[in-house]
Amino acid sequence: MLKLKDFTRATDRRVDSARVQVQGFGHSQASKAVWANKTELEKYAKIHYHKDGTIVVTDDWTHKSHVHLESVYKPNAVVDMLSQNGKQRDRTIYDENGRQKIQISNGPHSNPKRHPYGKNGEHAHDIIWEKDKIIDRPIHELTDLERKEHADLL
Repeated sequence: MLKLKDFTRATDRRVDSARVQVQGFGHSQASKAVWANKTELEKYAKIHYHKDGTIVVTDDWTHKSHVHLESVYKPNAVVDMLSQNGKQRDRTIYDENGRQKIQISNGPHSNPKRHPYGKNGEHAHDIIWEKDKIIDRPIHELTDLERKEHADLL
């Protein structure tokens, strides 16, 4: 870049920044970056489903320990994680604005009295927002549609 500046100064020309290329970042790298960006945009453009009707997980965090789940994340993200020391799988679905929408659990969070649902305590929490804050997480029995969409989790 220094040589280019010296050259343009000596020839009394301007640097055309649109044509300047970062060292080592050529056409191939640019194509890969564009493709990766397009793939990322498509991944979170909407909630996707497999042919069998189960929901497509966008972020599998089941290998992570001590996961901190953000209340606002990527729009239309579907995040899987483990809880209860790896004994329970949970799934959080975010809405089109990136806010938590619903959490599906395949067990009772070690509290079957508060989660007397399904065969194994499987249930859902609807996430209720007011302005920019979560104000409630009411619990409900999974619907037939939710059971179909999350059959891989249950």
